[in-house]
Amino acid sequence: MDEKPCCTQLTFDPERKEYIPNESILYRFISYTKIIEEEGRRFPNEASFDFGSDGLSMNWDKYSSAIKTLRWLGMTFDKKRKPINYRNYRVFRFSVKELIELNNISYVQHNPLFHGNPPARGIINNKSHTLVIHANDLLEQDINEIRLNLLGIIRNDQSSWCPVDEDKIAKNIEALRKRIYKNLPEEQK
Repeated sequence: MDEKPCCTQLTFDPERKEYIPNESILYRFISYTKIIEEEGRRFPNEASFDFGSDGLSMNWDKYSSAIKTLRWLGMTFDKKRKPINYRNYRVFRFSVKELIELNNISYVQHNPLFHGNPPARGIINNKSHTLVIHANDLLEQDINEIRLNLLGIIRNDQSSWCPVDEDKIAKNIEALRKRIYKNLPEEQK
C-alpha cells in the first residue's frame, strides 16, 4: 500500500478525545541504538517503556500506522534542535485489548497533540497520540512489572514488530521537510 506523506500542519480540535475501541492497535517507537550499545542489554528491554507523568505515549491506528509513526518521529527535533534519527528506532504494535488486560493498566486515552498551524520547526501535530494510563499510587516495582509485561507482549508475539522500508520513509521525510519548512516564518525555522 502506497501511503501519501503525512502533513504536520493539520488543523483539528485537540480537546476532542475519541473513544478507542478494544479492537484498535497502538504503535510505539522504541530506540534500539541506545539499548544495544549497553553491554549485556537486549533490544527491546523494559527501559523501552518509560511512563511519563501523563502516561505511556503511543499512536492510534485510526489516524496512524507504523510508517506514519516513523515519519512523525523523523519530523521531530531532539533537545538540541537537531532532527531525530528515525533510523535508530523500530515500531511495535500493541492491541488495546492486550494492554488493558495487563495488571495495573487502567485505560488508554486518546490525547491528540496540537502545537499550532503550522507548528514550529521540529514539533509536530499528532492527532493519533494516545496515552496508556496506569493505576494511581503504584510502587516502582509495580511500574517495573508493567514494563516487563509490555516487553513480554513483544517477545511472545513476533508480529508485534512492524518492518518498514526505511529508504522509502527517508525520501518521504526529506520531501516533507522541504515542503513544510520552506513556508515557515523565520521565527519558527
